[in-house]
Amino acid sequence: MSSPADVSHKVRQLDNDVQATYDMISTVQSTQMRHTNRFAQGQSDPRAAAPLTQPKFFPSPR
Repeated sequence: MSSPADVSHKVRQLDNDVQATYDMISTVQSTQMRHTNRFAQGQSDPRAAAPLTQPKFFPSPR
């Protein structure tokens, strides 16, 4: 049977793991938001690169 100290240690460890997971999710969310903003800005910017097209050296699909 686990002692109260073991249980307390495991609870702290799991709490730290949950906090670290939330931190990672927050980082991913921030990155997605930056990418979304860049994409939206590129869509409205006439100077943005033209959409990708098939390179000329590849035969067109039939």
